[in-house]
Amino acid sequence: MATQHLIIRKKTTCVTGGTRFLASFLVKLLLKRGYSVNVVHVAIPINFASQDPGNDMIKPAIQGGY
Repeated sequence: MATQHLIIRKKTTCVTGGTRFLASFLVKLLLKRGYSVNVVHVAIPINFASQDPGNDMIKPAIQGGY
């Protein structure tokens, strides 16, 4: 009797910012649909002692300074 092996290949995708709200929803949806999901998250340094968070953290993030 011959043994048959079934090979199931999952589609793989990568989601950037996967820990953020919308990306986390997308990750859950892809997993439900059978995808293998890789998540990339880049941490932005936070200065908790900043007196001006807008200029110290928000503007550089918008301008790509990190």
